[in-house]
Amino acid sequence: MERDEAVREGARAIRFYLESLVGPQAADQLDLRLAELLAADDSQQLLDVLQSSEGTSQWWRDFLLCGGIPAAAAGGAGVVRSDLPGLGRPVLDRYVCPAGNDYVWYRRSPASAVPFCKKHNVQLRAEARGW
Repeated sequence: MERDEAVREGARAIRFYLESLVGPQAADQLDLRLAELLAADDSQQLLDVLQSSEGTSQWWRDFLLCGGIPAAAAGGAGVVRSDLPGLGRPVLDRYVCPAGNDYVWYRRSPASAVPFCKKHNVQLRAEARGW
């Protein structure tokens, strides 16, 4: 995965987890900042935000270790071993905001309800990974 696209995908995916990573008040501010930077397509500043706190920085490292999917969606293990026979990255459905493509969520189970985009208040729609 190209570095800039990994950063953009990470910024889109972390938005679902912000509240648990930094708390409700900080999450709202970070979410707005990420939305602005995604619209401006500024990968370096997005990376700075991803690494701005201990919680978001650890999430970002785990995201990279899991091959560009959130560790929680990958099973929460943090590291997905793809070099062992029979093991590898899980196949997950990817959902994006149809109003802005600036919010992404990975569905771990068909039993999980598809959430709404926090910014546009529309239900996310299934979309294949572009990279």
